[in-house]
Order: sequence, then structure tokens, then C-alpha cells
Amino acid sequence: MLIGFALLNLPIFATVRLLGATEMNSLKPIVFIHQYKRDVSRLFLKLFIPVLTFGIAYGQEKAIKVGEYFESPDKRFTLKCIADASDDSVVGGIAISDKQTGHLFKDSTDSVIYSVKWIGDSRSVAVIEYLHGGSVAVVYHFKGNTWTSYTVDPIMGDRYTVIEEAAERSVIKFTYKVHEEATDRFWIYSFVFNPETATRSRESRQTVDFSTYQKLKTNISVEK
Repeated sequence: MLIGFALLNLPIFATVRLLGATEMNSLKPIVFIHQYKRDVSRLFLKLFIPVLTFGIAYGQEKAIKVGEYFESPDKRFTLKCIADASDDSVVGGIAISDKQTGHLFKDSTDSVIYSVKWIGDSRSVAVIEYLHGGSVAVVYHFKGNTWTSYTVDPIMGDRYTVIEEAAERSVIKFTYKVHEEATDRFWIYSFVFNPETATRSRESRQTVDFSTYQKLKTNISVEK
């Protein structure tokens, strides 16, 4: 298990991706390393999925299963969790279908999905994924005819977990608990993310001690 966690700690690349764009040749080494990390992560998750499913490691959330789907508030879009190409029992990506145009957008995910939440205007959806013993938010935003994804992490600390999320009309608020290993400091970090502008506002950082950090539990839910 320790080896598995060590391999999962390889660097994460590219926090913003324009989906459907052609990969540049210069990015091939990065893509290879990122794919290696993804493959190792999925092997580890396959071996320990029973533990992760029940959230024993770091929270109460349960993994979303292959085939589960989530409709946007206006009923135009449907996000469905799809199987991994190498193992149809494990979620390996998401597919968003458009009832107006018939267009189907797909994107792979690096890990287990714990939450899918549409924002009120039906143009953005937040997906909470497992990451390094914690979790991270990935927001998909629809503009024109293109979906763009943003990995919305705390930009601080080494390990972090989404403990709350609250969707509003056109923005979404995230709250993370954060640990910086080098200084052994702990925070609660919250902010509002605007997918249209890819900006943050109403940021709040609160330093906490280790005991308080340990007691912080995730409070994210699956909404259909």
C-alpha cells in the first residue's frame, strides 16, 4: 500500500485544459508521464476500491458508479459517468450529452468520482475526484459550442480535501482543508469560483491546529 501511495504522488500537470484541442508534439513527454500516473492510480484504485468506496480513508463520501447520470437544471445537458477503457467496472471518465444538438462530449478522469453538482445556470458542472488521499474539484464550463475544464485546487499546500461545495446561479463555492507538509501547517480555505471568467473571489484562509484539521469531515453530496 505504501508503494501505491508513493506512486500516486507523482507531479500533476496542466490545471487548465481546452478540451478537444490537438496535443502539441512538445507536450508528448508530459502526456506520457501524466498517462503513467493515471494508469498507476487506476491500478491502485482497482486493488483498494472497497476501502475507497466507503470513504474509510478520509471522509463519508461514496464513489459514484459507472452508468450514474446527472441532468442539468434546464434539462438540456446530461452528465454520465462512463467506464474505464481497460476495466468496465471502474469509472474512467464522464460524457456530457446535449439534447438540443445531439453533441456528445467526453473526457477521461484520473480517479474515483465522489460528487457531481450542476451550477444553477446549467452551463457549468463541478466534479469532485479522489486525489492523493484527499480530493479536488474539476469544473466543466460550456461556452459557445465548447466545454472547457478547470482543475480548481487550493493553489497551496501538499494535501487537500474538498469538505464543502455550494452551487449558486453562475458560480460555485468550494471549501478545502489543506495541509502543507514542509511547514506542517493546516488551513481551511474557501473561495467562490466563476467558471465564465475562471477567477476566484471571496477568498478566506483560516489557520487551524492539527486536532481541528483531523476533525474536519467532508460534507459533499451527490445530487441527481
